[in-house]
Amino acid sequence: MRAAKVVLIVVIGTLVASPSFAQNNGTNDENALVARLSYSSTWFVSADQKTSPRICFAVFKDGRYRMLRRSPDGRTQRVQGVIVPEELGQIEAMLKSPGFRALAGQRGGVVREGSETFIAEVPREVGVQRVLWMNPDREEPFPKPAAEVIDWLQSFEPTHAETLLETEFSNICPQLGPGVRPVLADNLAP
Repeated sequence: MRAAKVVLIVVIGTLVASPSFAQNNGTNDENALVARLSYSSTWFVSADQKTSPRICFAVFKDGRYRMLRRSPDGRTQRVQGVIVPEELGQIEAMLKSPGFRALAGQRGGVVREGSETFIAEVPREVGVQRVLWMNPDREEPFPKPAAEVIDWLQSFEPTHAETLLETEFSNICPQLGPGVRPVLADNLAP
């Protein structure tokens, strides 16, 4: 009887502790976050084009990344891995540049035919930089610092990547505010 109580206490203790270990995995992703980025386009993309009409990308200080990317043929790639130090250095340098740091707030407009949207969530020394820039009807081009990040996202090719499980891609897309994610996050769901 006494052994059964000890086993029961150990099992209950393990079950109670397991969710916190599963959520933490030894790191605090929010503190280790470099950026969450997204790009989406409503313009027609032919299947032979190399660019993606929709991307969500989260990258961390240790080089880990998670990415959701829609291919021109409509398939969604859901992967995670570790980027090489040179690529991590490139994206960090772009995000730390004075030009990118100067981007702020929201920029939008009236859409008649199509649009492109760039969203960034970048932790800073004080607070979080949030940028939402829409290019309606190709009349408001992205500023150079945003265009450079978009080009980097479009050219990024994952190597040695693993497929993300359905439960692992809830926090890849940037937040527009507390608890608000872009529609892109919903559109990339399976």
